[in-house]
Order: sequence, then C-alpha cells, then structure tokens
Amino acid sequence: MPLPDRFADLHCHPSFKAVLMKGRGLDPQRSAWHALKLGAEPGKTRDRVFMSQSCLSQLHAGRVNLVVAPVYGLERAFTRSNILQLVAALAEKIDHRFIQDIKHGKHAYVDLMRMDLNALNAFPTDPNNGGQHARVLSSIAEFDPDSSDVQVILALEGGHNFYGRQANGDDDVSLDTIHHNLDEFKQPGGPRALYLTPTHLARNVFGNHCYGVKMIRDQEFFPNGHGLTPMGRDLIARALDTSDGRRRILIDIKHMSLQMRIDFYRMRWDLPGGDRIPILCSHAGVTGISQGQVFRYVDGWYKPLFQEHINVRYIKPKGIDGCEFNPWSINLYDEDIYQIIASRGIIGLSLDERILGSGRVAMERMSPLEAFKPSRYQMTFLDDRETEDGEVDVERTVKQLCATLLHVVRIGTHAPNADPWDHVCLGSDYDGLINAVNPAPTAESMGELVRAMAAALPPMAQRAGIAIGDVEEKLHRFFFGNMLRFLRQHFN
Repeated sequence: MPLPDRFADLHCHPSFKAVLMKGRGLDPQRSAWHALKLGAEPGKTRDRVFMSQSCLSQLHAGRVNLVVAPVYGLERAFTRSNILQLVAALAEKIDHRFIQDIKHGKHAYVDLMRMDLNALNAFPTDPNNGGQHARVLSSIAEFDPDSSDVQVILALEGGHNFYGRQANGDDDVSLDTIHHNLDEFKQPGGPRALYLTPTHLARNVFGNHCYGVKMIRDQEFFPNGHGLTPMGRDLIARALDTSDGRRRILIDIKHMSLQMRIDFYRMRWDLPGGDRIPILCSHAGVTGISQGQVFRYVDGWYKPLFQEHINVRYIKPKGIDGCEFNPWSINLYDEDIYQIIASRGIIGLSLDERILGSGRVAMERMSPLEAFKPSRYQMTFLDDRETEDGEVDVERTVKQLCATLLHVVRIGTHAPNADPWDHVCLGSDYDGLINAVNPAPTAESMGELVRAMAAALPPMAQRAGIAIGDVEEKLHRFFFGNMLRFLRQHFN
C-alpha cells in the first residue's frame, strides 16, 4: 500500500487570522485563502507561530481536503499582551485598531465568533486562483472523496463564544443568552458543528480550564476554579440534547482541567444514552503517566504572594527511544486515553512541539482547589516508562509525535473491545498559535511528515514491543480513515 496522499485534520483554524486582517466586507486580504507572512525570519519561533499555517490555500496545496475548523472569538486577555501588539506592528496587514477594539470590549464574543464563521464562508473560491474551492458541510453525506475541494466541518472552541454583550459593555452570561446563541448551531437549517470545547485558554463561567499560554502572563489565563460549574453542566447537557429535532454537538475535553474532565465523565453516564456518547479530544498531547504517578514528576511547587494560583515545576516523564512527554495537565493522562477509547471516541494528536514534549517544560499554573487531588478514576497501566533507546534518522520532533501515537496505542489496548489504532487521528492545531513540528510547519508539508513518520514508527514500535504490522495502512487510518469513519458515525 502506498503512503497516504490525502489528509484529514480534526482541528485547525483556516479563518482565524483572516478575521484580524485589515479591510472590511469582501476584501480578498481578509479571505481565509490568504496566507499571512510576517516577512521577517521564517525560521524564528515567533514567525513560525504567527504566520499562516492552515489557510485554505495551504490546506489545498497540502491535499488536506477534510478538516474540522473551530470558529472562535479571540479572548480579550490575548489583546492585552505586548506580544500580540508587537505582531500587529510587524505585520502591516493586521488590523491594529480592531485588536484594540477587542481589548476594550467593543465586540461581544458571539459576534467575534460569527466574524470567524463569516470569514470562512465569504470566499468559496480562492480570489487569486479560481480553480481552488472550499465548502462547509452540514453532514458527512455531503463529503465528496474524489473532490480536490477543501471540505470543512465546523466546531466551536470555547464556551465564551456564546457570551452576549450588555448595554453597559459587560459580558452577558445569562442562560437565556447562552441558550439562544448555542441553539443557532443546533436547529435544522442553521450552521452545524461537530463538537464544542466548553473551556479554552482563559477563565469562563462553565468550568476550570488548564493552563496553556506560557508566553503571556495575564491573570485570566491562570486557572483558579474547581471542575465543572452548574452553568457548564447546563451547556454540556444542551449541546448533547437531541430532543425536538435538535442536532447533537459532541463534547471535546481539550482545555478542560483534570477535575472538569472527571466531572464530565461522571455526568456523561447520567445522561440519557450516555454510554453511547463518544468522548473526543480534538488536539492532544499526552503526559505519559497515570494521574496517580504525578507526584513522581513534581520537582516543586509554590503559591505566589497575592495570587490565586500555584506554580508547579516538573521533571519530564520518559517515553520510547528517549523521547520525553510534557506532564502539564492540559495533556491526557493514561486514564483520559482509556476513557476516550472505551467510549469509542477519538483523539486528535497536536503537531505543537511544546505539547508533544519537545524542549524544556515550563512551570504549570494550577488552581489550588484542584492541584494533586486524588480521583476514583485513577488507574495504573504501566510502571516502567522507559524503553531501549535507539537511533532513528528523522527529525527529533517527529520521534516525539510517534512516541505520543505509540503511547496512545499502548494504553488504548486496555480498553475493552476496541482497537486503539482506530481511535487516533491528526488534530494539528495549525494556526492555534503553535510552533509546529519541523517537517510540517504548515499544512502544505503533510507529505514530508508522512514520509518521516513511516521511517520512524516501525523501529520505535518494535523497541516498545507494539505490533504495528503494515505501517502504510496504519498511517492511512491516522491521516484520513479514522476521522472519516468517526464522522460517518456521528455527523450524518
């Protein structure tokens, strides 16, 4: 079997940066086809993070023709950052005034989300190349496997997207407003979303989030809550509800704090038909450890004076071939992997070097209400994490990605009546302000990533004692088949 030559992505942001561009209305510069370049040094981490990675033209060039694109309103905490202001100054195409308007609360989050959706829909054809097309699907039945079009399914990243705006400029977080804005995606005839990520990177009313923005020190990014709130339970129940013809929106556990994830697992069993509702994590890394093993890797922690969070310093867990994992709680513990695969859900693996465990692990900010609390979901699957080290002639970050995939498979074998190779796919998080793995800094480079993984996986799997069989067939599943099958089951 030849290597994959077409690709699917469970989580990327083709239109996010288009919303920040100068211009209004149908300005081609604000098209989701347009690639933003800083024009400085493409090798620099800053430029790799802020340049376009998965605009529609890049997806088309990389043959990524089935994507789930979350629509999203940029949290105001980002706009208070000097980093974003610096990027706005460096890239003359970014609308600095618009960023200031977001900072001062002149736009409701629901309106920012709709701007993202509009940017995705505004140009079904590339204004610079009439032969390239994109379309948004309302059902996987509309997917054409023979088409070269970029075929898009919507998702919703962050419950804050449903906030309205009161007359005095404050956020409107009333249940009536939340319900009204969520129902836009649940009613037949409206836009349809595959999944909802209730939390994102800043505090919201639905639950405690995981720390995920190390480059910006804004209090809104530091977790200070405890698990799932009553409003979060209401939001999740309403998203999953299928009564009166409403369309189900699945729940993505990415960005939920560990306690919020545990609360959701418990809640799921109490819902009608809960055992048949799959759990998904759209753009994940793994900690490489069980919840009960966390203390082995805590190198120290302290609570800063006058702050609502604690700082935790870690030692990185070891994985296959000397690879290391990032033990931040934003990544999946072994118990999370088990829960997802046992539910017949799906895990999208991120291409973010930091999430995959490359480089030095920074301190994690955690809520003192949650830190290191025992859980009845605790399990121990593996005692010895290290395997024989070996040499594989590929980029180190590719080894990190392969080690993450193999860890998911190894833990997933404990889930009953499930083949873990069927429940993992690509969830790149391109254009989510990530530093992507070196062979694939953008979606245009999928071919290079496939070839590197095909070289790395067999020897790494052998040293880990994991049967891989036909590596080409496994990569076809990872890069396309698993996501398509999941969509046929849950987006029909």
